[in-house]
Amino acid sequence: MSYSSNFIMALDPLQFLISNLNSIVTIKLDSTNYLTWKAQISAALDVYDLLGYVDGSIPMPSEHIEVTVSDVAKRVANPRFTEWRRADRHLRSAINATIHPSLLPHVVNLKHAFEVWNVLEKRMNSASRSDIMQLRNDL
Repeated sequence: MSYSSNFIMALDPLQFLISNLNSIVTIKLDSTNYLTWKAQISAALDVYDLLGYVDGSIPMPSEHIEVTVSDVAKRVANPRFTEWRRADRHLRSAINATIHPSLLPHVVNLKHAFEVWNVLEKRMNSASRSDIMQLRNDL
């Protein structure tokens, strides 16, 4: 195995995806291409086992957990939450990088990738429905 393939395999899959997302998702989401964009980004996230962060199947763990040491219960930071938050922040940033600037105002203040995903889905699905209604009226 060559040095470069060893290096690529050693990379964190999330970091690898983020670094290469613009070449994997070849279009920027706008009001005309939601289904194509969603298919591309969903496939990329699925390959790296990250789709659950946006579809809800990997829920946000609690920020703190209780541990008992020598019969003393203590509230400590949950390491699973820390890992989840790191992945979520990277994904939110990656999703934002794949959408057209005209859509950014709708998601820029959202804190989590699943929130961005849901807002975009609702916004684009309602736009698609109105397009269908308009086409029916035009016929």
